[in-house]
Amino acid sequence: MTIAPERRPLVLVVDDDDDHNLVMTMSLEALGYEVRAADSCAAAHAVAASENVDALLSDLSLGDGNALDLVRGLATRPRVAIVLTGFDDVGAAVRGAFDAVLLKPATIDRVDEILRRALTDRREPTPPSEPGVDGASSDPSRRRGAA
Repeated sequence: MTIAPERRPLVLVVDDDDDHNLVMTMSLEALGYEVRAADSCAAAHAVAASENVDALLSDLSLGDGNALDLVRGLATRPRVAIVLTGFDDVGAAVRGAFDAVLLKPATIDRVDEILRRALTDRREPTPPSEPGVDGASSDPSRRRGAA
């Protein structure tokens, strides 16, 4: 009897910029991740509803919403959620909802470092917590700040 290899972590990449989406997807696949790509909040929700997503890597501004609404709307929060933004000043609500906030262009090495560190923590995915007063998570364990 053979032991099944451990499942590769599934990363959901969400970006409405096709080129950035493709580069991130191909780079993460080359590093050994299983990757699904989405170009909108609606497409990301469809993927998350049908697959066990371990990590979310999303652009902040999307054509049909934003990453903050996306992560709050997921039935099950991935073990790690990273937001990419072109803005160097994001509010507390964004920082509180994500494990890392990275300024574009983020290097694949930095994304990989954050993913590997977070995914080695074997905790189970959790439902999103209710927003706090400023829109940030009211659960202190969810407020990790920027990476």
